[in-house]
Amino acid sequence: MYSFGFPDAKSGVKGFGTFMRDETVERILAALNEVYKPLGVDRFEEAIRIAREGLLELEKRLAKLQDTDAVRQKLRDAPEPDPAVLEEVLKGLPQAVYTLRELGKVAIKQIPHDPGGRPIQEARQRQQEICEDIAALMVKRVPLTVAYRRVGQKYGASARTIQRIWNERKGE
Repeated sequence: MYSFGFPDAKSGVKGFGTFMRDETVERILAALNEVYKPLGVDRFEEAIRIAREGLLELEKRLAKLQDTDAVRQKLRDAPEPDPAVLEEVLKGLPQAVYTLRELGKVAIKQIPHDPGGRPIQEARQRQQEICEDIAALMVKRVPLTVAYRRVGQKYGASARTIQRIWNERKGE
């Protein structure tokens, strides 16, 4: 079994286990590329770049508010607001945290919903390999029910799922 170990200068591996296989790394990266497609972003790198730009802009704005003296000077440089507007702003400031929460809800609603339906099993995506494995076991004269069970264990699916895949192949 492989762990999410990271290189360590002394021992070579930090954590337990061995380094992750290239195949595993590529599968994870391919899955990450799929995560952002509903948002209209094709690549993981692009999604991270967009997120970083947004966070950097937010960080710049928050940095300006970090220094009370700088905020005080900005307010002094601004024109005097209408008294009614000022009273409305001062009355609303204690509710700012809750307003931010509502803005978060609006942002969340812009993310597409889960498309629903039963998730596609890995076994369904590897139908050709499964059929080849069943055929190889049949050549060795392994009973079909045993072959379904063995191949199911290999692909993490039930014997019935493997049987369906095999029967669909026969119908072609």
